[in-house]
Amino acid sequence: MARLPAAPESVRSMATRFCMWLMRRVMGRDLTPYRVAAHAPRVVPCLVATNMAFETGRWALEPGLRKLIHLRVASIIGCVF
Repeated sequence: MARLPAAPESVRSMATRFCMWLMRRVMGRDLTPYRVAAHAPRVVPCLVATNMAFETGRWALEPGLRKLIHLRVASIIGCVF
């Protein structure tokens, strides 16, 4: 569960709504980090661009290394799963 609630649809900028539509098309659903990041509208397009750059394949990580990174980041931020 996110520590911040998702930003309501009424306060999302046009760019944020477009980026969330794009991510919904790619991923099939709204992702929680984008709904929370919508509190800072200029962050969302940067998140989308970063994710698109890392998903091209040039920057791909091995699955084992990716899992280790996810676990380390989760332990740093105190995620309990």
